[in-house]
Amino acid sequence: MSWAAEDLHQQNLFIEANHHVTEYIPESALLICCGFILGGMIWGADKTQTFKLTPRAFFFFLLPQIILDAGYSMPNKMFFTNLGGILIHAIIGTCWNAASLGLSLWGCHKGGAMGDLFTLFL
Repeated sequence: MSWAAEDLHQQNLFIEANHHVTEYIPESALLICCGFILGGMIWGADKTQTFKLTPRAFFFFLLPQIILDAGYSMPNKMFFTNLGGILIHAIIGTCWNAASLGLSLWGCHKGGAMGDLFTLFL
């Protein structure tokens, strides 16, 4: 697990060092391609399925690197200048997602797509 995280970090540094490539292809697209390549290497080398992504592995090893990388790449002045917009998007987005998900689940239940939910919990 640690070699995969280290390899991903090295690929990220390689992409940041080669700015002539990122002039034509976005950095996020290159990182997605690197993730596919790394995932294919793990999948191809691990025919017995010994690696399993658990919530513990994701939240303790993978997610902190993603959050820290995003936090270190944004300048403080830019963040605090746009804090109002960030919070407005977060609040409106959260309310929109909660409402749309709730209404769609309610519609699926009323349409009969979810079956009888009350017998499942008894």
